[in-house]
Amino acid sequence: MRSAVPTSEIRFVDRPGTFGYPENVRASDIEFYTVKSWDGNVYTHVPSLTMTIKSNQDGGYVGIGTAVPKEKLSVNGKIRAHEIKVEQNNWPDYVFKPAYQLMPISKLEEYIKIHSHLPGIPSAHQVKENGIALGENQAALLKKIEEQALYIIQQEKKMTSLEKRIEKLEKLINN
Repeated sequence: MRSAVPTSEIRFVDRPGTFGYPENVRASDIEFYTVKSWDGNVYTHVPSLTMTIKSNQDGGYVGIGTAVPKEKLSVNGKIRAHEIKVEQNNWPDYVFKPAYQLMPISKLEEYIKIHSHLPGIPSAHQVKENGIALGENQAALLKKIEEQALYIIQQEKKMTSLEKRIEKLEKLINN
């Protein structure tokens, strides 16, 4: 016969002065636990915290897989979604404005040799340490794509100009 040990728990917790808050600040949390293991016959009742809803002075944080969420939603694990919408105010359409100054290719090459990444894009070390903000990263990547388009246009104009010069020189030589 199987054990009647519950497989999950919900705890309503009211603790003053926890998680670095002063004694006069209450942290009223909801914590969701699941039982860690089932050996085929009986549950080993060692609850594991799987989700926390914090209603503290920060305005309420939700943690999934973490007891101490550091953002409005902190997830310690993978996230799967059909769509994620990020609101971004500073979209880089300004790259195509006439006043925008592209970095000269020689300066870009020098920057890459020194830093091993593109300007305006975080380094691997920065990403490892701090993660990335999706909206900012998407805007930075789009800016680089738009700059590349401008570099390609510049190169195309130079090639067209050189082709015309070659044609003129060939005509002079052949005459």
